[in-house]
Parts: sequence; C-alpha cells; structure tokens
Amino acid sequence: RIRPSYVLRPTQKIDTLLQAIEDAEAEDDDEDDDEDGD
Repeated sequence: RIRPSYVLRPTQKIDTLLQAIEDAEAEDDDEDDDEDGD
C-alpha cells in the first residue's frame, strides 16, 4: 500500500520540499543569521 504521505497534493509536495530546503539553509546559516527564532 502507498503511505498517505505519498498521496499529498503536488502543491503540498513542493511546499514540503521548499520547507526542507529552507530548514537546511537555516541550519547552514545559523551562525550568522538567527532571526528564525529557531
């Protein structure tokens, strides 16, 4: 069976992907930029 996470709408998949990229970049720039409140 296909897991529900794989049945997301295309836009939600893209949003999740972009969020993952932003999180990765945020971790990378965490030393210089901590405005995330993370």
